[in-house]
Parts: sequence; structure tokens; C-alpha cells
Amino acid sequence: MKRRIALALLAILVVFIAAGAYRMAWNSADVVDSRTEIEMIRGVAEHGLPYLYNGPVARFHELQARWNIRQGDRVWGAYPPLLAYVAWPFFAIANVAGVSSMIWLLLIPFVIGVYALADRLFRDPIWSVVAAYLAFFATPIPATAANVNAFMLCETLVVWMLYLTARSLESERRGKLLAFGAGLLAGLALGAHLLALPMGVGAGIVLARPDREPRPMRDHRDWRAIVDAWRPTRASMSRAAFMLAGTLLVLAPIAALNDARFHSMNPLSYGPCVWQSCAATGIDRQSAGAMLADSMPSVAWIAATIVGLWYFQRDRLGLGVTIFLSLATLLSSAALIDHTWQLVKIAWAYVVDVSPLHVKELDLPPDRVGLRFADFLVRSPLQSTPLLLLVPFVRAESAREKRLISLLATPSVLLFLVCALRANEPPAYALGFPYLYLRYTVPAVAPLVILATSSLRSLAWKRGHAYLIVVAAIGMTLACHGRPDTALWRRLVLLYGTLFVAILAAWLLHRARRFGDRRRIEHATHAIAAAIALGVACTIGVTNPAMSGGRDLNDARLAGVAKDLPDRFAIVGFSPEIDIPLSLRGSRDVEYMDLYEVDPQNGWKHFRSMIDIWTGEGRPVYALWPKKIEIPSPWPEIEFREIDSKEKVFLVEKR
Repeated sequence: MKRRIALALLAILVVFIAAGAYRMAWNSADVVDSRTEIEMIRGVAEHGLPYLYNGPVARFHELQARWNIRQGDRVWGAYPPLLAYVAWPFFAIANVAGVSSMIWLLLIPFVIGVYALADRLFRDPIWSVVAAYLAFFATPIPATAANVNAFMLCETLVVWMLYLTARSLESERRGKLLAFGAGLLAGLALGAHLLALPMGVGAGIVLARPDREPRPMRDHRDWRAIVDAWRPTRASMSRAAFMLAGTLLVLAPIAALNDARFHSMNPLSYGPCVWQSCAATGIDRQSAGAMLADSMPSVAWIAATIVGLWYFQRDRLGLGVTIFLSLATLLSSAALIDHTWQLVKIAWAYVVDVSPLHVKELDLPPDRVGLRFADFLVRSPLQSTPLLLLVPFVRAESAREKRLISLLATPSVLLFLVCALRANEPPAYALGFPYLYLRYTVPAVAPLVILATSSLRSLAWKRGHAYLIVVAAIGMTLACHGRPDTALWRRLVLLYGTLFVAILAAWLLHRARRFGDRRRIEHATHAIAAAIALGVACTIGVTNPAMSGGRDLNDARLAGVAKDLPDRFAIVGFSPEIDIPLSLRGSRDVEYMDLYEVDPQNGWKHFRSMIDIWTGEGRPVYALWPKKIEIPSPWPEIEFREIDSKEKVFLVEKR
């Protein structure tokens, strides 16, 4: 009976998502990432490979815009290729709108995967469907499905990779086959986005752990017991090897494609950084080698300090010596202080709060409360989903549950550690140029929500508590609904009210478990209900409307620009303004020059040359300028004639 109720509730959620696909059928790209994905999808539709043409790119650097790599006359998209191949049938049916709907529909296998994965841990269908609902209604994950990018595809594949890994851990007969399947999905997830790497590595580490129960530790320094708990056996190593084999099988064709795109057989690469903006944006420091080289001294110092404090936790003299040596080492190097402080700040931003960072690309209000992008607050995972602070309180009742909890926690922790290592880049790019939420953390959100849900099961939940959550969620959503995030009370609630409720719920849950009396359990239940309701309000009342509103605005801008543009034309402008009309690369014959990438040695000399080339081909040339900038024609023989005063579109023609 419980299973039927759970499946009925899951079916309702699936229908709700499917019904929303029509609403999510946007036609526009909103950022340079989406423009690149659209170009890759059209390339696959036309050539079977993710490349297009953009004029004489070998002669003019500005024709090779960001996230495009030139090989000969072809311009290849630099992103992992899986989304382009998955999306091209939908692109063939309904162009960019079909791709937008397809990405939204990926939420269906995602929530089913969350339900299936949670059910491996809970063995309780009701709590499993609760986890699925929380993942959809109380996290930023639906917002990742509101853009033309590969995050939603990556998240879905990661969830099912973890599910097959869990099945492999529990199956004696088919463990290797299931591990191989998990490896295939891990490889596909990497083919969607490289953020899947720490998630896949974390799952592989858990697979390689021994099946046997480790012997009890005599004390916290019993190294033999610690080593014994992690020393792989032949069976566990075999499972991990099968997972690795599945991953490598998928990565082989990606390596071949990268050889064609980048002249590199590395399947885990975006290619060389060849754009003018590389140094300014930190793109040239995004490689694993650069991140490790910059952070290794700080990581080594932090690790040595933690190990020393743990080892001497019951030895006052040893503890004092450890603290003295740690501080002496830190204070002896200004570089170590700077790198460690930056690492701590980025790690804090990725978990707790972005506001303490100085991010020049984000808006800091006069009262200095919160950082905003396009009038919307940038929020951390805890500020988006306060329930996540309950993850440390998860309990394992058996060895089986302990292994599954480890499977959910290890990849998630590894992802956050990798994100923190991005501290070698400028803050905006270290955070993945944040917009409302930190998108680089979303692959870990589903397993963390399952763990947080697991920590709730020991409380005495009643039907009245469910009603309380629904009523509170509706009330908070209505209170928070609206844009932009300008009112001080709104910013205080979204930034610090969320953290306060999260801390309160965690503290009351700790007290309830420690003392176990009815009053404390009831207080913890009410606080957790408030945390859930606030998470729903943040998602349904803030993040989703802001994302949808932004996409609607971009579609309206695209429609306004598109009516003045023919089926075959060239356009010149600055990113990000130029990215929206470049959505038309999906359906029209468009060549373009991104002046954000202008060659500093030649200025606009190449622009002038391209005017002659394009007009000689019979291709009308248009310019799209930022609204706050007046740019007259620098050439007396060339006229910039305004044809759209609202969007500042000019027809560029000879007098």
C-alpha cells in the first residue's frame, strides 16, 4: 500500500514536470555558454560533429569567439559533446525551443532516479518520494533545467550512476556488471560536464572499499584498524576496475573528438585557452594542474594541521606543539597566508555565504548586504536549501546503510573540495560566474538531499506536520515571490534568515537526539518544517521565477531583434549583448565577430576588413551595441544607421 501511494505521488510530480515543458520552450540563448551549446547542436544536426563555419577565422581572431576553437576553417565548440548529440533530434523538431523543452523534461528521469536511489537507502517508499519532492521543490536544480546547458543532463546521469553503484555494492552475482554500467553512466556524465569527475571518482573510491566489516578500533590512533577499513580486497578492486572500464569505454570516442578539436587526446579538457579574455577572466588557470599547483602548499598545511590535532586530541602537550608548529609555519610565509585565506574564503562561499567575497562583476548595494547579479542575490547551497545542514546528522542502522551513506557523501564532499580549489581564479570565475545559485555544486545536491532526508526519519512526524510544511511553504513563497532582490528585509531573509533557520534546526535536532524527550523532538520537528518551507520558498518563490523571467525577457529581446534581421546576415557586437541574437545561429545563416575578443594590436582594423568581405558576399552587416555606449562610425565612408533604438541595432553599410 505504501509503495502504491508513493508511486502515485511520484506520478503526480512527473505529470507536473511534463506539463511545464511547454512553458519552458524558450527560443533564446542567454549567455555565451548557451550560444556555444546551440552552435554545437546545430553542428551535430548538419555535420554529425559539433562544428560550424564563421567566415575566415584563420585571418581574424575576433571570429573565434569564446568557447570556440578553430581548426582550419571549422569552428568547434569547446564543451563536452554529449548534450549536442542528445539534443539534436529535439533541435530538428523545434529548434532552440525544442532543446529548451528537452532539458526541462530531463527532470523526469532525474526525480525518478532520486526516488530509486533514496529507496536503496531508506527501504521506505514514502520517505523516498519525500526526497524526490524535496530535490525538485526545495533546491536550485529546476533552475539548472531552465537554461540551454549540460548541467541538467550531467545531474541526471550522476544520480543514475550512483544508483547503479549502490546496486553493485548490494549484489553478489551481478556486482561487476552493475559496476560496469555505473562506469558507462559516469563516462556519459563526463561527456556532459566535467563536474561529473569528482562524483565519479568518489563513487569509484566507495566501490573499491572492502566488503568486510573492519575490526573495532582500540583507540582513535589505531592505524591498523584505519588501514583495514580502507584496504581493498580482490572483490572490491574488481568492481572498481569494471567501473573504470565502463568509463574509459565512453571516454575513448570523446578523446578522438578532442583530438580533432584540440589536437589533444585528453578527454577531460576544454582545449587550449586561445582568447583575448583568458588572463583577465582566469580561464587560463582552470586546468587541474594549475589549481593543484596554486593550492597544494595550503592544502598540505591544512591537512597536516588536521591530522596533528586529531592524533593528539587527548595529549595536551602534543596538541600544544601541533598548534605552535602549525601557526609558526603559516606565519613564516606571506604567500601561504594569502593562498590559505583565499582558499578558505572560496570554500566558505561554496557552502555558507558568498557575500564576504569581493566580486567586481557582481553588484554590492550601498548597505553592503548581499551580492547581486542582475538585481538578484547570489546565494550559497545552504542559503538556497537550509535543510542541507542536517546532512551531518545522518545515522546508519546497519553496515548496508553505512556503505550507502558513504556512497552519497564521498562524491559530494569531493566535489566541494574540488570547487574550493578553484581559488586560484578571480572570485567570479572561481564560483562559475554565479547567478542566483552556485551551479558548480548542483551535481552533489541530490545525494545531499537524500542524506538530509535520512536524518529526519528518526523524528515523530505526523500528518499535521505535513500540513504545517505545506501551509508555511505557500505562505513563505507568496511573501518571497517578486523581483528584484532590492528590499533590505528580503535580502536579510534570503541570506541570513535561511542560515539562522538551518542552524536552529540542526541544533534542535542534535538536542532531540541527545535527550530524546517529546518536547525537544517536537521543537526539532517544527524547526525542520520551517527549514523545508523556507527552501521551497527560495526555489518556487525566488530562484525559479527569476530564471523564468530572465528567459522570457531574453525571448522578448530576441523577437524584437529578429524581426529586423534577414535569413542571411552578419552581426558584430560585444558579449554579452551579442549572445541573445546569436541564438539565431540555430535557424539562420549567421556569421559574427565578438568585439569582446578584439585584437588589441589592430583595434577595429579587422572589423573594417570584415565589412568589405561580408558586403562583397552579399551579406548585410549589423552592429549591436551596449545600451549605455554611444559608438559612432570611426570611418567616414561607413555609416552606422540605427534600425532599432530600443535594442540599439545598427545597419552597417557604405555611404
